[in-house]
Amino acid sequence: IGEDRVLESEIDGTFYDCDTIKTSNRKNIIDRNQLKVFDFLKHHFIWQQEHGKRLTLRQIIAQITFSLTAGLECNDVKHYDNKRYLFDHLFSNSLFGYKSININRQALAIQAIADIYQNGYDRKSLISDEELFILNDYSSLDPEIQEIITEIKDKYKTSNRNEWIQAIRRMYILFNIETDELKNIEIIRGVFSNKFPRYLDLRNGKTPNNADKTLVIEAFAILHTGYAGKDCKEIPITLKRSSGIDQSVQLLYGAIHKRDIKLITKNRTSFNFGGEEIKQLHIEIQGKTIVQPISLPLLNYFDDIKNGVISTNIDPHLTHGIDSIKAQMLSLFMPDSHTGTIEMIVMGTQDWDSISLQEENGEYILSSY
Repeated sequence: IGEDRVLESEIDGTFYDCDTIKTSNRKNIIDRNQLKVFDFLKHHFIWQQEHGKRLTLRQIIAQITFSLTAGLECNDVKHYDNKRYLFDHLFSNSLFGYKSININRQALAIQAIADIYQNGYDRKSLISDEELFILNDYSSLDPEIQEIITEIKDKYKTSNRNEWIQAIRRMYILFNIETDELKNIEIIRGVFSNKFPRYLDLRNGKTPNNADKTLVIEAFAILHTGYAGKDCKEIPITLKRSSGIDQSVQLLYGAIHKRDIKLITKNRTSFNFGGEEIKQLHIEIQGKTIVQPISLPLLNYFDDIKNGVISTNIDPHLTHGIDSIKAQMLSLFMPDSHTGTIEMIVMGTQDWDSISLQEENGEYILSSY
């Protein structure tokens, strides 16, 4: 790739175009499944970009070149029509940093391939796992991939089961022939994240809906108080330690009602992808737009905490984004002067209760509960 000269190699007394031998089978498989291959690569690069990892064009070309040729030189080409040999150097293996079922250190020296390996896409459970690994049904894969699996599965699926499962997942991610739109969306959710398909919709200009709004409200209710009711209708604005420890008593500055919150999308001003017009999700409160956008990592984090997933190692980028939005929310409720009343919330047996302390003669007296 990228070379003007033609390299030739003699195999079985016949001269062949070396690059053709190295890439022909891989190229044919990719050609038949190019929409899936292109979609995965595009989604991967978007995922990388949204997580602050950007590559140069040179790095991307190195990644694609190595994945197509598997790093083979002319004198390395042997048994090019053998299924096991093809599997060793299959595009899905090379792209993910593998040779056969083993880690390929040569591939991982390329940063873009190392990124895919580190993301662990092939280590995530997919909607197809049951049919592939319990029913041993490979009909959802490209026909030539099915032939490869039939030829080599006995060598790997028992003695190296976990590595074999990952290799099949790599094939499925790139070479599945699923046509059902909903199933393909579920594949994207499995490979990337539950909220990734929705983020792509919003990124491409879809209007935020009530489910998006509910997710954001519940997430910020949890972030402010540690708890969100079953039918959360407001975001209490409190002062709360960021240690992750639940506080049973918190200072309350106010509450943002659901009716005063709106989600909007605005054009991104930088880092557009391939010349596309890209949208960012923002919170609007009482007509005022929160400057900090809701990024993909934030949307994923909101989905996690809503579903009870607790992480002690929060990405600093997430912390910055959350703190920035919370600070802008708090600024809407900072009083111009001290009113002599302190509002607090106290965790009860099932929900939060509000209490008020009124200043009288230098002392605060409980005025309501």
